[in-house]
Formats: sequence, C-alpha cells, structure tokens
Amino acid sequence: TYPSAGPGLNNLAVAYFRVLDFKRAAEQGQRAAAVYPNSVNYRTNVALYAMYASDFPTAVAEANKAIAISQFDKAYLPIAIAALASGKYDEARAAYTEMAKVSSRGASIASMGRADVDMYLGRFAAAQEELVRGAASDEAGQQLAPRALKLIALAELAAATGNQAEAQSLAAQALKLSSV
Repeated sequence: TYPSAGPGLNNLAVAYFRVLDFKRAAEQGQRAAAVYPNSVNYRTNVALYAMYASDFPTAVAEANKAIAISQFDKAYLPIAIAALASGKYDEARAAYTEMAKVSSRGASIASMGRADVDMYLGRFAAAQEELVRGAASDEAGQQLAPRALKLIALAELAAATGNQAEAQSLAAQALKLSSV
C-alpha cells in the first residue's frame, strides 16, 4: 500500500536477511535508505547486507556514508571485512581500531575482529593476548555475551594448541555465563 514507507522496506530487508537472501536484503535496504538517506541504521544495514552478499564495493561505500552521518560502531565491520577479503590485513586492523573508539560495544567487537585477523595469520599468541584483554574489558563492562564469545575463542585456541585442560576450563567458564 505504501511503496515508499522506509520502515516497511527496512522490515522487508530484514526478512530477506533472515532467510539468507542477502542480495535482495541489500536491494530492499537501499530502497529504505533512499527514502531516509540520513538514517545511519538503514545505511549500516545496507552495508552489512552487501557485505554478506560479498558486494564489498557497495558495503564499503554504504558504510562510509553511515559513518559520515554519525559514528556508529557496526558501520566499521563491512570496511574491515572488505579489507580482509582483499588481503589488506593492516587496513582491517585500522577499521577495527576506529570501531573501538566509538563505543564499548564497538571496542568489544573490534577486539574479537583483531583476534580473528591474528588467528587467520597464524599469530596465535597475539590472538590469545587480544582475547584475554578483550574478555577482561567485557567483564569490567558487564558484557556477558561478548565475554563468553571471547572465552570460547580462547578455548578453541587452547584446543588447537593441544591444551585440552585449559580448553575445557575456558569452555566451562563461557557456559556459566550463558546461564546468568
């Protein structure tokens, strides 16, 4: 009935996203962003949908538009992932560093992202250090779910390096957080 209703278009984009149709999610998201060009949420959503569709040029362009409107932590994720996909690891880390400056949630996501880059590059000790720092920061900020994710990543690192006892201990700590 209302083909230019931004919230309706955005909801349709979310529905496409949830059924993993990222291309159509991006298309509908772009329609919503066209109706509300200064909506940081719509712009960020389009950037994320494009990222999941592996349309990195669109993802980066939309993320930069969102950041120009307002500093929003999740808008840096498509920039980091596009850099990773291009083998530009320092650019990915720089995007995560900018993300960390925006909010405590951004700092938490960025910590996991930097650890992912380190793990991908085989820098397991650096990844472990990043995850330990990030988990401590999450604990101080009472961010339970992000802390649990970091503990799980630490458990995976411990298991991969042959330390099964530590892996089990870290997994148990993460599990305790899920029941809080």
